[in-house]
Amino acid sequence: VTFKAIDSSFAFKGQAPPDPEIYLLADTRYKSYDIEMLIQGTASRPKFKLSSSPSLTEPEIISLLTLGT
Repeated sequence: VTFKAIDSSFAFKGQAPPDPEIYLLADTRYKSYDIEMLIQGTASRPKFKLSSSPSLTEPEIISLLTLGT
């Protein structure tokens, strides 16, 4: 499965060591699902969120992407 980046930004705020703020929104179409992945937070503490249409829970999306079911 390949995700395509829709929008992204990386903000370096002068910390030492560097720990940029990340925002990345990507999507893919797999089987009959449109799936979006959002990654945001700092490089050292990113947070991931998956969503789909038709709607699935995050565990169901992970199962779909990894196992095909």
